[in-house]
This record gives sequence, C-alpha cells and structure tokens, in this order.
Amino acid sequence: DLRSRRIDVRSRWIDVACCARRPVRIARISAMGGTMPLQPCSAASREFASEAAQQCPFTGGGGNDRAASPVEGSSPLPFDAIPGPKRWPVVKALPDFYGRMDDKKVHTAAHAYYKEFGPIVRVDLPGQEPDVWLFDPREMLKLFRAEGPYPDGPVRLTWPVAKYNSRLPEPNKLVGVGEEWKEHRSKLNPGIFHVKSAQEFLPNLTPTAAELSAHFPEHAGDLATFCRLSSFDLFCAGVIGKSLRVISKDADPRDVAFADAAALSFNLMGDLLFSPLETALKDRVDTKTYKAFERSMAAQVERAEQIVADCRDDASIQHSYLKVLSESGAFNEAAAAKEVVNLLGAAVDTTATTLLWLLYDLARNPEAQAAAAAEVRAELSPSGEFRADAKLPYFKACYRESLRLSPIGNTGTFRTTPADLVLGGFHVPAGTRVTTIGAAMMMDPTIVEEPHKFKPERWLPAAVAERKGTDREIHDHKLLGANFGFGPRMCLGARFAKNEIYALTARILHDWDMSVKVPHDKVVMRLLLAPQPPPQFKLTPRP
Repeated sequence: DLRSRRIDVRSRWIDVACCARRPVRIARISAMGGTMPLQPCSAASREFASEAAQQCPFTGGGGNDRAASPVEGSSPLPFDAIPGPKRWPVVKALPDFYGRMDDKKVHTAAHAYYKEFGPIVRVDLPGQEPDVWLFDPREMLKLFRAEGPYPDGPVRLTWPVAKYNSRLPEPNKLVGVGEEWKEHRSKLNPGIFHVKSAQEFLPNLTPTAAELSAHFPEHAGDLATFCRLSSFDLFCAGVIGKSLRVISKDADPRDVAFADAAALSFNLMGDLLFSPLETALKDRVDTKTYKAFERSMAAQVERAEQIVADCRDDASIQHSYLKVLSESGAFNEAAAAKEVVNLLGAAVDTTATTLLWLLYDLARNPEAQAAAAAEVRAELSPSGEFRADAKLPYFKACYRESLRLSPIGNTGTFRTTPADLVLGGFHVPAGTRVTTIGAAMMMDPTIVEEPHKFKPERWLPAAVAERKGTDREIHDHKLLGANFGFGPRMCLGARFAKNEIYALTARILHDWDMSVKVPHDKVVMRLLLAPQPPPQFKLTPRP
C-alpha cells in the first residue's frame, strides 16, 4: 500500500503509477534529498489516474506536495482531472476552503492550494459553477490571448456590482460585455487610459502631492486615513480638475463622507463576494449586507453628481478628464458628467491601499527608503515634483517590490473562457470562470530568492538580465506585476493611478524621513488586504 511507503530520492520530482487501485499524488521532494510519505490524491478522479501516470505527469514551479499535471505537449487531460480540494455533496469544497483560510483571509487558502496542487486548481463552492484558479502567468496569457475583441471582465463577474448595476435605470455600460461595451470603452480610453494621456495629468497631480505631503504630519497616527484621503484628492485633481482638499481640517464634511463611503463600499463588496453563503443567496434575497452595500453605492452617486455639477462650469479649471470627455465629441456634457460620476467612487480604495503598503514597506526598510530618497532628491530637486521622464530606477523598483511583497488582493482578475481552451494541460470548457492569482508564485522560494524580504534591487535591470534564460525568468513576467488588470479590460484609470502613487511617494521621500512608531498587529482582508491597526509613523523633515 503506497500510502505508508517512504522513498529516498535525490531528484526534485518522482512519479508513481496508480497502485492498490487508488490514485496517488505526485510528490515533490526536496532537491537536497530526503523522505516524504506519498499521499492519496483527493483531486484527480480514479478514472483518469492511470492515464495521468502513463503520461509521467509533473508540474513546473515551486511549492510542495503538488498534484499531477500533464507533460508539455501531451494530450490534455479532462476538466474533471484538474487537481483541487475534496468535494462533498451539496457543500462541495466549502469545508476544505474554510479550513485553509487564516482569519477569513481568502489569500491564505489560495497560497495553500498553490503549494499543494500546483499552478492550476479547480475550486467548487456552493451557489456557483466550478472556478479554475490559475497561478502561472504563462497560462494566464493564453487565456487573455484567446479572448478576442469582446473580453469578459472582473467587474461584470463581481456579482455585487453586477447585481447593483442591473437594477439601475441606466446601467453602467462598463459593466457590460460585447459590442456595446467595446464601443463605450473605446470612447473613454483616449483621455486617460493611454500612457501619454495619463501623463498629461501630472501638472494637476504634483501641486496636490505637495499639499498632501505638507499635511502628512497631521495624519501620521493613521496611515490608512492619510492614504484614503490623499487618493481621493489626487483623483479629483485629475478627473474633475481640482483637489477637494479632504486632507485638510476645513474640508467639506460631505466630501470626507464620500471618501469614507467609497472605502466602505469596497469592504462590503468583499464581505459579499468572499462569503459562500452570500453568494448562494444572491439571486434569492437581498441580505442585510447587500442592502448596506446598495445604500453606500447610492449615497456615493448622489454626492458625486453634486461634485461634478459644481465643477462643470468652473472656468479656472484648465485640464481634467471631465473636460476631455466633454470636448471629445463622443459625449455631451451631461453624459460626460455621468461617466465621471461612475468613476469617482471606484478609484479611491485600490489606489489608497497600494499607496499604504508602499509607504509602510519603505518605512519598515530604512536602507531602501534612504536609497530611494537619495535618488529622488538627485533627480527631482529642488521642487520634488515627479516628472514622466524622470530616471528613477530604484524608486520604481521599490514600487514593484511592494506590489510583490504586499499585494492588496488575493486575485489578479476574473475571466470567462470564450471557447474551449487548454490551460495548464487540462481541457477547460467554454464559459468556465477563471480566477488569476499571481501573488502565490511571487512568494515561492524556488522562483523568488528570499521572498519574505523587501529587496527592490531584484527588479533592477542587472538582476532582470541575470535571470534571463533561467528557470527564474518567470519572476519577471509582466502579468505578475499587473495589479490593475491586463489587456482591453484593464482598469480604465490604471496608469493614472500609478502616476498618483509616484507623484505623492516621490514628494514624501523628498520631504520626510519615515519610521514606524507603532506597527500593525495583523493583516485583515475584506475586499483588499490591509494592515490592522493602521500603522503609525514618526516623520522627520529631511534637511
């Protein structure tokens, strides 16, 4: 009986044929040698176990105790053979899923599944069709390349948003799919999505960043609040043409409430999306949590309409996304205003949380912070204003390393397969939901050296060139750094948001030396991952 058998090996992988009429998992053994008991495979069905063994299956990449996947170039295995947690009647994989989560954090289950089952995992939960989780960016790219002109998108597949949108008198077309979505998105892209379009907002962002940096000491005791209010002010500076100065003590309380409501909506969305019970009930009843989400969204729209109306006739505004849309000919003023209303609430929390982790990672790593600050001061002094042509390789490497070490979410994006595809060596039918998760691979020690350390130099050109042509080259795959999505359904404001973060972080490094006064105790997850309680900083002016 192979369940009790132990084998000494010196190779990284062994494969064992089906024995004792039970499929067995392909076990990954340390390259240094050692022993490991072979475990019964709970993922692959018995029907296909012998076929898997005959093909000498293996997985590439890191992790331990991986399940089998087919050899490159072999015939794809069927969908039911995709490895994953055990499924029971009715509750499906829910018991296993909950058992893998640490303090209700979905990403811990994702990391556990990657470690055990490999780069493709099937997860079945009550109330929804089987979900395929992809961890390998090369397989993600196959999915994206197969999408055609009408890709499905994460917003439409985020059921709380889709449910809310379906009840609007005029649903937001960005939540749609097909030709209507494509035509609408093509009208919105030119003013903000393209690289040069996003850079044209820097004259709006840099003075706002200077003001926010000046107010930083007032909020050093709550980094989360500072980042949330700063993100809102920066976004308004570009989209409506002026900061609403919610960072200041004399801010309009209605605007502060709007920024807070945007964050609340994201949290409630996470409570809904990651709850199997809420998901199972979504088409049957409006739960208490969903009603709170709907109220929060409605309140945002009401205030956003007032904000946009106040700015439409402001002659002092020289450049804004609102003006770009109004003058493009694709929208009249009322339609342009509606599009900006739809964007205002959506842009706060993702940018704020990304900014929070970047500042926190810099404060926790004083040597890296000092090197980034020296580079910023040498390139941007005396003004400290970020420029699109600024040569800041180490500063940008710090941003990339923070995305890797401190990702804001469990997933990259959601997609639905547009046709039958082969992903990870398995047949995945058309219409299957696929979740991409790059964060797990970025913490795999067989791919990333010392993954738990903040080492921005790993992203400098010399380090990237050294990995070229090696097994670790996957480390630099562009999809592992695409935290705002990828392809035609990439976040509309992704490049604008990146410039927001660059402008404010550069200014803060120019002005302040940051140290951690009170660290966080734990990481919590609702929709996004955030440190709790919010870190407290000590700020010292740079001479």
